[in-house]
Amino acid sequence: MDLGPLRSHAARELAEETGSDTAAHALVPGPVILDARGSPGFLFVAPPRPASEPRDRHARSARAEVAAGVEPEFDGVELIGSLSELRALPGPSASCLELAAGRFLGA
Repeated sequence: MDLGPLRSHAARELAEETGSDTAAHALVPGPVILDARGSPGFLFVAPPRPASEPRDRHARSARAEVAAGVEPEFDGVELIGSLSELRALPGPSASCLELAAGRFLGA
């Protein structure tokens, strides 16, 4: 399977959602998950970054969207270390987020 297009899409989504400038080739393939409908999700791992970087990049991206008259999709970036931390976050989340986080957190 050619992961190039999936890797490129993942890099675009990462940039769109967090303001990250991670190159597609730097993303390492992770686990594949199936959501509740059986649709596959291809997960990728980005290189480690200081915790402040994704938060700062998201904040800059959100300010630029607001300045352009666009409502940011997300309020902020949360870094979690356990499923209990994920479950404690307020608001809605993507239906496959818990499954994806569990794969990376070893749950």
